[in-house]
Amino acid sequence: MAITGMTKMKHKKKKTTLNDVNQNLRIGRALQSIRSVSRVSQIKLAEILNTEQSAISRIEKGTQNLSLYELHLICLHFDVRADEFLRNEIDYWRLAEKFGTPAPYPERYTRNPFVRYRQVSPLLEALSLAKGEAFKERILADMNFENFLVRHPDQKIGTWFELDLLEKIETSKISVPGLMPSWTSMSLTRKCLGDLHTSLSNHHSKKDAILGWYLNADLFESNFEYDIRLQGESELRMDARPGHHFAEGHFRDHEQSHYLCDSRKSILEQIPTLSGLKTVKIHEDQCYFQGAESCTYRIAV
Repeated sequence: MAITGMTKMKHKKKKTTLNDVNQNLRIGRALQSIRSVSRVSQIKLAEILNTEQSAISRIEKGTQNLSLYELHLICLHFDVRADEFLRNEIDYWRLAEKFGTPAPYPERYTRNPFVRYRQVSPLLEALSLAKGEAFKERILADMNFENFLVRHPDQKIGTWFELDLLEKIETSKISVPGLMPSWTSMSLTRKCLGDLHTSLSNHHSKKDAILGWYLNADLFESNFEYDIRLQGESELRMDARPGHHFAEGHFRDHEQSHYLCDSRKSILEQIPTLSGLKTVKIHEDQCYFQGAESCTYRIAV
């Protein structure tokens, strides 16, 4: 029997796509990680979300969707941003501090936590490009760092991590200078620079580009402090002095420490290219790693 004046609507069930599955798995891993770091049990989280423990288990396995309201409650309780949670780019160090638990990596890399992940990630990406993701993971496993819960660009990590990574690369018979071009290139990407990328891409002269970097130097560097001054119209003079933690002998005398200085010089030379300008030329008058009190550069702009 026909129904006059009405149209029959057929409701098709939405197909689950590969993207949906991958998103659920990523959310599940992120939820499991923040629970593990903060020492919150599935039972406790179920109470917070007003659900059953079995539902938390299914969400973490990627077989059950997380509702928007549940996402809201999770972000409130753990003090994380929704976009960072969905990308699994959570600052696990800050999370551990909030809940009074240990940082989620070896104790050696919790000492002198003056480096941020955005400073280390370009070297890791350069290593992946040169030798493949599996090789990079083996390097990290050798450093007891296979459970790599450092993903947020500004997450802290100990200075030893960067130096140990450089040492592992060299003992694997890989040329660190050979990695320098891609290391530098990765350091200047939007992924590494974040919101600063736009700012550094809008300079009209090489001098302004270098001054822009200097004004934001604390976002690039944790081991050195910088001082810059004009030396005539076409030259800048920059002093790089070690931070109090890096002035300790065992950092200064580390065989790979000078690479941290070399990478900064390489990045400085390339900064103007973000604005479509030519590179700058850096002349090093003295070097901290050769006995001077600081590294001193003359930069032709």
